[in-house]
Amino acid sequence: MKQIFLILSIIPFLFGCVQTREQRGAKIAKSEMMKRLYDADSYEPIETQIDSAYTSIYTDLDVIRATHDLIELNADEQKERLQRQYNSAKSSAAIWSDSRGWSSYAREKYRQAKEEMDDYANQLKELDKEVKAKMNDIRDHANAVLEHQFCGWNIYHRFRCANRLGMQQISDVLIIVDENMEYVNGCFILDDDDDYSLEKFKKVIDKAIGKSRK
Repeated sequence: MKQIFLILSIIPFLFGCVQTREQRGAKIAKSEMMKRLYDADSYEPIETQIDSAYTSIYTDLDVIRATHDLIELNADEQKERLQRQYNSAKSSAAIWSDSRGWSSYAREKYRQAKEEMDDYANQLKELDKEVKAKMNDIRDHANAVLEHQFCGWNIYHRFRCANRLGMQQISDVLIIVDENMEYVNGCFILDDDDDYSLEKFKKVIDKAIGKSRK
């Protein structure tokens, strides 16, 4: 399952008959999975549990949006690539610098290497600025959240489905709905190895707000 389960809009659910909270939760969970799974026909519900939901920086939509943007930037990988390119250009510039007095060719090669080195250095600076700006967005949104206020219900849903390779796997998601269970306010993957898992979001948020993790 590679779909990003982050929901950035509010989706209404209507129920035509009286149902228990657990039944409604299971129905909501199935509806969400049907819309997002790669192979929806392979979906098999296993277990659904309902619990009270409270406001938190880790599930607030504004915080999650900002965190998602930072994760999408893939800054660590970008920085590693740019740093390698910078070091390579710097090494070339140093080599041609020692011999640039000998020929116009050497001087031109030095100029090109120096130009590349400066370009990569500027890209690294711009990347750092972008990361800092996105971290500040996360921090600002987190500071605006009034935590521990009842806001609806958590639907913990476990299910089985086929991934893109056709292999069956068991996955867990958290779906947050309003008090009347009419709107979905968030849906998060709970599998820790997923790039967009709730745990991954928590780590990024904690880093942005300067909270140490045990």
